[in-house]
Amino acid sequence: MKTKRLLQSGGLVLAGAAIVFGGKFIFKGDKSKQIKELEQEIVALKTELGQINDEKPNNIISLDDAKVLFHNYDSTRVKWTNEEIKNRGKENFEATTSLFYNLDNLNNYLAYIKRVSKEAGVTPSGLRFYFGSYGKDYMRKGSNEYAYRQTIFIAPTETIQSGEKTEHLGYTFDEDNKKVFLRDKIATKESPEQSGSGASMQKAGIFSISTNLLFNGNSTIANELNGSPPRGEDEQ
Repeated sequence: MKTKRLLQSGGLVLAGAAIVFGGKFIFKGDKSKQIKELEQEIVALKTELGQINDEKPNNIISLDDAKVLFHNYDSTRVKWTNEEIKNRGKENFEATTSLFYNLDNLNNYLAYIKRVSKEAGVTPSGLRFYFGSYGKDYMRKGSNEYAYRQTIFIAPTETIQSGEKTEHLGYTFDEDNKKVFLRDKIATKESPEQSGSGASMQKAGIFSISTNLLFNGNSTIANELNGSPPRGEDEQ
């Protein structure tokens, strides 16, 4: 009856211990055992749901700082890229200055990463963003407007300790669901054409989450996440 009244008043029962949402605990029997069981329940829930922290992160920058960073990029990388590609005959080329990701699809990707990584026994430590570029033959809806455009692709990372050095290495899974570090596959001097898997990438773009998953269904690598293509100067 006490438990029933507690639930009716806004309480919750976990592992034989009643929790009042106001922060008070009501126990029956061995308190130390129930506290331990309760702590285990909480740890399990946090692991399953993930830690949610809506406090302001310590890496937030001001609009003025963002303006400086953008100007540094625009006056160097963008300028040089535009000059180089236009010299190759693509007169209307505008280098990438921003990308858009749909928030729902990004959250879906994060949830997917957690699930497939857990199934493979891998604990992701974060995400690594890689720079890439669409090939000269890249077509979208019959247009080559995005040929040569810069893009990014994303992969989850695993923490690797090498002596005193800590690394967060991007990974995916092969056809047998075995972990593969991206640096062992893409950070090489071998061109995509030489590796045998790059011909389609050169024409279709790099690792689209919807159609061009490396290692097909086991991939953890995302490109556009159903967001916008890379945007140029007129599409900030």
